[in-house]
Amino acid sequence: MTNDETDTPINLLGPTVDARYYDDELALTEYVWRHFRQFVTPFELRVGMYAVPIVSDIDSEKGRRIYDHCESKHGHVEDEAVRAAFPGDLASFRLETRRRLMREPAEEVFVNRCRKCSRIVRTPTARPCPWCKHRWYDT
Repeated sequence: MTNDETDTPINLLGPTVDARYYDDELALTEYVWRHFRQFVTPFELRVGMYAVPIVSDIDSEKGRRIYDHCESKHGHVEDEAVRAAFPGDLASFRLETRRRLMREPAEEVFVNRCRKCSRIVRTPTARPCPWCKHRWYDT
């Protein structure tokens, strides 16, 4: 069902996600980084989550708060090591880390996929699919 004026999906059952923009590699990488962060090393976390204030050399209050949060929560990682991890781009680094996580503690990393369309849903315990709106509530 769409809005006749704008031809955009109408949100009837929660957030509507346009399936035309689904990218399984990107969705899997974001899903693993979001829900299995406990398996990421402090270095990977610093590069994958908190590298912007280091790499971009921003000198703002927000950048300093992000940096301080990372230091206090995850421990110190040398900024030069973070900069050295950037010969490519952040997306490539996050993808490689996700691949490692899928190999090493693979039995711990559960990818929750929709039973109807096989796309990755939002969380490991989610039952509605944001892509096709299928819902399943059995065990």
